Amino acid sequence: MHRKNSLLQSALAITAFSLTVKFLGMLFRLYLTARIGTEGMGLYQLIMSVYGLFTTFATAGLTVTVSGLASEKLITDGNSGAALLLRRAIRLSLIISIPAGAVMFFGADITALHFIGDTATALPLRILSLSMPFMAVAACYKGWFFAVTQPLKPSVASLLEQSIKISVTILLLGTFMKGRSDPVWLCVGTVLGITLGEISSTVILWAMYAFKKEKHILPAALKKEFDKNIRSVCFPIAASACVTGLLHTCESILIPKMLMLYGGNRESALADFGIIRGMAIPLLFFPFSFLSALISVTVPEISRLRALKNKDALKERTSKILTYGWMFSVCAGGLFFLFPETFSLAFYRTAEAARAIRILAAVTPVMYIETITDGMLKSIGEQMWTFITGLINSALRIIAVLTLLSRTGAEGYLWLLVVSNLFSYLMCAYRMKKKAGSAPKLFKGIILPLVCCSLGGIAAKVINEYVGGIYPRAVCVSIVYLSVAAAVYFAFNKLWKIYGT
Repeated sequence: MHRKNSLLQSALAITAFSLTVKFLGMLFRLYLTARIGTEGMGLYQLIMSVYGLFTTFATAGLTVTVSGLASEKLITDGNSGAALLLRRAIRLSLIISIPAGAVMFFGADITALHFIGDTATALPLRILSLSMPFMAVAACYKGWFFAVTQPLKPSVASLLEQSIKISVTILLLGTFMKGRSDPVWLCVGTVLGITLGEISSTVILWAMYAFKKEKHILPAALKKEFDKNIRSVCFPIAASACVTGLLHTCESILIPKMLMLYGGNRESALADFGIIRGMAIPLLFFPFSFLSALISVTVPEISRLRALKNKDALKERTSKILTYGWMFSVCAGGLFFLFPETFSLAFYRTAEAARAIRILAAVTPVMYIETITDGMLKSIGEQMWTFITGLINSALRIIAVLTLLSRTGAEGYLWLLVVSNLFSYLMCAYRMKKKAGSAPKLFKGIILPLVCCSLGGIAAKVINEYVGGIYPRAVCVSIVYLSVAAAVYFAFNKLWKIYGT
């Protein structure tokens, strides 16, 4: 009971911090969209796609590895063994991340010319490369804090990081670059804020750890054992993330080129890319903050159950996570599906993203649950399955981008995302069912939430017609939708307890 209460308290605290971070991020995107425009957002997304590839090389698997292994070491070797494992993980992270940052820094000209198609973007890439070692070390500390059930500390660090990033960027774009309109230079100001935010996050996490850490002597035999353990878990996850990250980056680079073949205009292609990847998808994943908190506190718990070989408890815990995940995901997807224009206007002051939001909202529940399932599979040792699935999915997406987008444009890319996410989810769900016996409860997790959200949507549609103003309308619609859906859901559960058999 104490552990359940602790997990619930941690999840609630992380949710509060995560929502704050996400909300600040959405406000920041609103500012960026207004400041650099949809074309600038498209260019920014291309730069961040390349950056994402290198950060994948530098940090892939570190948080999950440290979290899972440290959780097991706490059971077998106590705090001392877990702390020693963290030190070896940090050492490995620097060995990987420093070369990755160096390649990105010195290869920026080639990357900017041949991949992004704009040599001026070499400068933002070089600035971003400086954050690589800091991100890798921060990933290790985050895994440690999750393992020792102190998830609030990474949340605090993320909030401070976001605050610093936004403050620096707004200061640069609003003061020192006030008269500039060149998208590349505006991206320079943005990535400076990102880099300083990453560095500050690492310093904060280190200070939190160093303040209470104990000194441990690490025997040579244990060094080899820990290094072997870390490599056995981290490298499959890293290999998966790196290969799929490389394919995702190739996909991101190819998309504007294929959209240019469809529309014949680079600015329009970048704008379409920016609307989908820079506006619609971040908005749809905004509510995921609630579920990300659930993941962060349950992955170490799942690792402990696996270490204890408690199959029944593992099945029960993972099935419950999937059920609650579906309940929430259906609710979130329904809200965006029913009111895409309302939220596009509220967050971006334009309805340009509404079409993309509605189409992708139909598979938002699948995207959420696929992310949760992927994390749980890794926590029970199924890294190779997630690697193969991600590889197949990414390869098929690139083939589709090359063959379809030049004829279908942005609309074709949206439907490609729908099919791709469905495929990825089905593969992960199949493996989770086979290895852990886990599956969501069909009626309670999917059918009932659909009914409740439909009724909530009908009530919210009525309100939407009578409330004036962009922001009041979005707030009222959300409150009515969620209130009616929650009321119907809890009323049904109450009646089921009284009259059900």
